[in-house]
Amino acid sequence: MPFRKKTMKNTNNKPKAIIFDNEQVLVDSDWERVARAAQSIGYPALKPEELVVSFRLYTDAPDNPLYQYARGELSATDFWSRVLKHHKMQPTPKNIKAMQAALEMLITDVDPDALDVAQKLKAEGYRVFILSNTNPDILRGNRERYNYMDFFDGSYFSCEIGHRKPEPNAYQRILQDHGLSPEDCLFIDDQERNLTAAAALGIRTLQHKIGDAVPLSKKLAYLLESSPAK
Repeated sequence: MPFRKKTMKNTNNKPKAIIFDNEQVLVDSDWERVARAAQSIGYPALKPEELVVSFRLYTDAPDNPLYQYARGELSATDFWSRVLKHHKMQPTPKNIKAMQAALEMLITDVDPDALDVAQKLKAEGYRVFILSNTNPDILRGNRERYNYMDFFDGSYFSCEIGHRKPEPNAYQRILQDHGLSPEDCLFIDDQERNLTAAAALGIRTLQHKIGDAVPLSKKLAYLLESSPAK
């Protein structure tokens, strides 16, 4: 019988681990820049919010190509071939490479307030993690330009773990890997549906997005004033 890490229920009512979303919580993004780069090689001229929908081929079904790519179920060639063909473009290696390069430009900057919060939490004894929906192109560009992920206790990206938020397995992967119970964790995300799914598992949640009137440091001030239970 395989052994599993034992999880203990946190009766202190204080989180031991803080799980951060990446895009729009830790880092900012610019879909308009991606749209301009894509348009320069012949992709349809779309508004930023329309561009993401176009990558899903205009459906929010779980098996749309963007979600499949973000779960690691499609190769880059398969994903971009489907998208380009749908928009009457040839899926040549040159066009695929150009679209990948456009998407690599999405992440624009690290939010200093959020990063400072994560660093202070870790210094005070909290365990800090990243849980993000992303695909190989976005992640590659993110990692090539920024190294903030190195100090987190674990970084979980959908294209590497095979699950996207709000799928329960995305959250449960962190719990299982680190012997945590849902009550041990606080999850920070900008998307309501991702927070709802986490809360259904018993994980405490906090909604935050870069640019909110109240910075993340103030929203989490009550956590920074004391140390977690030992």
